[in-house]
Amino acid sequence: MQDISLLKINLRKALFISVIAAVIIEAILLAIALNILSYVNLFTLPYAIILFFLTFLAILAYNFFIKGLNHSRRIATVLIPIGISLALIGVLLSLLGLSYGIFLLMFAYLIELITGYFMRVDFNLYSSKGTKIFSVGLFIFVLSLPLFLYNIYLIIIPIFGNLLKGAGLFILYKNLFS
Repeated sequence: MQDISLLKINLRKALFISVIAAVIIEAILLAIALNILSYVNLFTLPYAIILFFLTFLAILAYNFFIKGLNHSRRIATVLIPIGISLALIGVLLSLLGLSYGIFLLMFAYLIELITGYFMRVDFNLYSSKGTKIFSVGLFIFVLSLPLFLYNIYLIIIPIFGNLLKGAGLFILYKNLFS
């Protein structure tokens, strides 16, 4: 059993990074919804740099999550690198003009959903409310993300899911200080 204060410090850092990523994702989704950015242009070099930055944040958060999780550490140690790798490959393939790269990116989010399910055990130790909001938001976000590829107006659903996910992460982050 690890020192609880060390677990909390690392989990706090991971959640802070995750909140930043949620804000960036929300900005991208809102830009698409407001026709400031087309999702087709999302995989051009300027926007791919943002997606690579999100991947960098995921790697950084992963390093703190595995040091801050207790009960779900084993599954996170296996699943998170798979999700990050799929996201990176998906962005690279999309940048090269291969449209199926976006599906790898969405599959990476599905792995995030599975990992988030297992992380609930650790998160519940700090905030049941934050954990529930995070879990519902993650579920809505991940499962609704492909919808806007069929109808751009459906992007409001993943926007709402990501907003909930980010709010849940922020509540968890805030409660780690008490």
